[in-house]
Amino acid sequence: NQRQEIPPLKVNSKVMRATFSPDGRRILSVDWNGSVRIWELDSAASLPPVTPSRFSPDGERFVVVTNQVLEVKDAVTRTSICSIAAANPAGSDSLFNQDGTLLLSVGKLTNQVGQTVWEAQFWNAVSGRSISNPFRYDGALARATLSGPGNRLATFGGNRVLVWDPAKGRELFSITVTNGSVGSVRFDAKGRRFVTAGGNTARIWDAETGK
Repeated sequence: NQRQEIPPLKVNSKVMRATFSPDGRRILSVDWNGSVRIWELDSAASLPPVTPSRFSPDGERFVVVTNQVLEVKDAVTRTSICSIAAANPAGSDSLFNQDGTLLLSVGKLTNQVGQTVWEAQFWNAVSGRSISNPFRYDGALARATLSGPGNRLATFGGNRVLVWDPAKGRELFSITVTNGSVGSVRFDAKGRRFVTAGGNTARIWDAETGK
């Protein structure tokens, strides 16, 4: 069988990274200047560039930051599904759970004495309503990762990792790594364990107990 060549997806800036949507029909690319583009592979056409974006696990929706608001959009029609007034969404990260019904936002704030704090909160990704109280923490709790089955979610930064139940929107436990900053957190395929990497050490943890 003869392979069909897909033309290059060109932009007027250096492309830093690109990733497929879970269904393989679209590509998300990130430019050197911070712009994010969604490409339809059938037409090699892109959406207008936006700021940080993630696909839902089924590839049917994505989240973008517009005017300091998280907006969930349909990946096919590009129409808005809901808007979420998260804390400084442009300052950090957002992540869908496995079935795309919940969204975790992690944003950077300044408290009353001028210190930087991080706020994490779960939202209904269809209605845009909050389903948990915001959790605030000192330090650089800026990144998030989700287990494959969607049963555990970790937010991390500095030397701390917090593990959540994304279905209930609550924190399960926190751990402190003593050998430096946490650079990466990854769950195994079943979401039962996770590994942290930082400094000169990688360590495996139980996702139920944090031990």
